[in-house]
Amino acid sequence: MIADKVDGRLRDVHREMRIVRLGQGVDATGQFAPDAIARTKAALVDYAELLRSFEVAKVRMVATSATRDAANRDVFFAMTADVLGAVVPGAVAEVITGIEEAALSFHGAVDELDSTSAPFRGRRPRRRFHRVGARRLLGKRSGQRASPPTSGACG
Repeated sequence: MIADKVDGRLRDVHREMRIVRLGQGVDATGQFAPDAIARTKAALVDYAELLRSFEVAKVRMVATSATRDAANRDVFFAMTADVLGAVVPGAVAEVITGIEEAALSFHGAVDELDSTSAPFRGRRPRRRFHRVGARRLLGKRSGQRASPPTSGACG
């Protein structure tokens, strides 16, 4: 998401999400797979171009569940520093806690709801933490490997 801050609130300028499956195989190997890092870098390079085109001055990229678990996360962070740092010097992904991940997800979902769901605004998420990402959970529950999405973007 690229946003402007207006009256203390974020206003979307551009919103896009891609599923890159960074955590592919982390449960089994404890490491990011090289092809997962490559997919993530390809998407991040595209995002970096958007950041340049919108003349973004500040960047925040958060890393979640799989990054907390991967032993080779330094490879991931070096890649994000190279790509993001070329746009905003010093920019690099940051690991957030499971609680912050849940809170950001909750608030993002609430912001997507229309005005008829006003009773949800201001609620706080329950503070339970489970080491799962959506792709991990799908694979564990079905006993199958999670298949890649049919398109490169999800909205």
